[in-house]
Amino acid sequence: MKNIISTLILTIAVMTFTSCNKDSIIINESPPLPTGETVSGTAFYLGPAGTAVNPMVDASVYLGDSLHVSSEDFRDAQDTYPGLLLTFVDKEGNYIFEGVIPKENQVIRIFPQDLYTDLEGVDNTLDGDNNEELTNELIQISIEEDEVDDGNDFTAWKHTTEPAPISISGFVYEDTDMDLIGDTPITSARIVLIDYELYISPDPLDLDKFPSSYSQENGYYEFRDIPPGEYVAQHITSTFYGEINCISSMDQSPEAGEPEISECQVIAVNLTETDPTDYDNVFVFSTPGPASISGYTLEDTDMDLMGDAPIEGNRLELYERGPFGFPTSPDGLPLAWTYSDQDGYFEFRNIPNGEYVIYHIGSPDSPSNCVSNMDQSPEAGEPEAESSCTFIPVNLTDMVTADGDNIYVFSR
Repeated sequence: MKNIISTLILTIAVMTFTSCNKDSIIINESPPLPTGETVSGTAFYLGPAGTAVNPMVDASVYLGDSLHVSSEDFRDAQDTYPGLLLTFVDKEGNYIFEGVIPKENQVIRIFPQDLYTDLEGVDNTLDGDNNEELTNELIQISIEEDEVDDGNDFTAWKHTTEPAPISISGFVYEDTDMDLIGDTPITSARIVLIDYELYISPDPLDLDKFPSSYSQENGYYEFRDIPPGEYVAQHITSTFYGEINCISSMDQSPEAGEPEISECQVIAVNLTETDPTDYDNVFVFSTPGPASISGYTLEDTDMDLMGDAPIEGNRLELYERGPFGFPTSPDGLPLAWTYSDQDGYFEFRNIPNGEYVIYHIGSPDSPSNCVSNMDQSPEAGEPEAESSCTFIPVNLTDMVTADGDNIYVFSR
C-alpha cells in the first residue's frame, strides 16, 4: 500500500512539472542587437590655450549620405533624406552611432547648441577607405563590415558673448605658439567699421569719423544697430601691444557677394534684411620676437601615421639650402645645432633671413623609421621636402621672421 501511494505521488509531480513546462513563457528577453557597424567621436569647445575643454553638450550630430548631409539646405530638408541618423553629444563630450549600414561616401555633420567659430572636424583614425577624407566642418567616412570607426572628433571656439540682434561682431586673438591659430584674447584692439564703397574709393579716409569698437577682455568687439549694407571691419590699433604682425583676418561664414580683400587687417561684411547679424569676424595677430626656426620631433606609437608622443634628445642641425633642396656648407659644418627637449620641441634662434634646411640627425636610442616630415604652413618659394625624410626646407624673410611648425614623426 505504501508503494502504491509513493508511485501515485511521483506520477502527480511529474504531470505537474510537465504541464508547467508546456505552458511557460520567456520573460525579459534581450532585444535584438542593432545591425550594421559603430561610428563615434568627441565634440569639445576649445579653451584659451587651444585645448579641448568644454563638451558640446546636446549638440546635434548627423550621419548620412554625403550628397544630402553636405548640402546648404540640409536642416530644412532633412526629413526627406532616407537613412539619415541623428544622435547627440553627451555631458562627457562623446557621441555614438550604432547600427550604421556599411557603405561609402557618408558624412558626419555637427550643429552645436551655442554660438561658435572655427568649427573643425578631424578623423583621427583615417584608414584609407575609398573616398574617406578630411574636410573642414564635415568628416567624410566609408564604413566596411565589422568596422568600428572611432576618433571622429569636432572642435570649435565658443562665443562667450551673445551678439545683438542687428550687429557686426567678432574676436581679436593673439597667436602665442606660432601655429597660425588664435590662442589668447587681445584687449583694447580698435576696430573701425567703414562703408565698403568708401573703403574702395581713391579718396583718403578720416578713420576717426567712422564707428569704432574696442575689444573686451575676452577679445570680443561689436557694432550694434547697423543698417543693411556692405561694410568692412578694419583693425587699426591694439593698445595692448606695440608692434604686431597680422596672421589672418576672416569672416568665418562669408555671405554670398562679399568681396575677398587681400589686406590682412580688413574683413568684408554684408548685412541684409534677411540676415542682419554677422558675428564671426576674427582677427589673429602675433607679437614679433627674435627670428627663429622651430618644431617638434614626435613618435607614432599606434601606427596611425601621426605623432603621438614626444621624442627627447634628438639632434637637429640647420644648414643653408643648396641646389635641389639639400644642405650645403663651405666647411661641412652646420650653421647651428640643437636637441629636442622633453616635449619634443626644438628651436634655432636669431636666424637671419635666408633659405635653410633642417637636418634631423636623431639619437641612437630614438625611433628611426621615418613616418613623415613636414612644414605645416610652408611659405611661398619653399620647395617640397626631398625624398630624404630627414630634411625640411624653411625660408625666413622680412615678412616671415619665424617658422614654428616643422614636424618630424618617427616610429620604431
